[in-house]
Amino acid sequence: MAGLATSLVDKPDLCIFLGNLQNLDDLPVPDLIIADLSDSETVRALPALCSHPGIPLLSVNAATSTLTIISGESHDINSIQELISLISKILG
Repeated sequence: MAGLATSLVDKPDLCIFLGNLQNLDDLPVPDLIIADLSDSETVRALPALCSHPGIPLLSVNAATSTLTIISGESHDINSIQELISLISKILG
């Protein structure tokens, strides 16, 4: 996740926050949440993540090179550029 945040930090329309998913209410309302669903902390935070209706939740799985949009879509990704392109499309 830190590598992804570093890759996205130069995008002028994005403000990146890395931190404990248990404290989402302490952050400004995000436009998008990206999480690693294979991480046990993320799994424990799912109720908090899901309590923000209207905010897209993406799961990045580096082990399988997959980006999953929690709405049910999955996209195979082969590079950070493909991932950034998919995120840009979601944000419109």
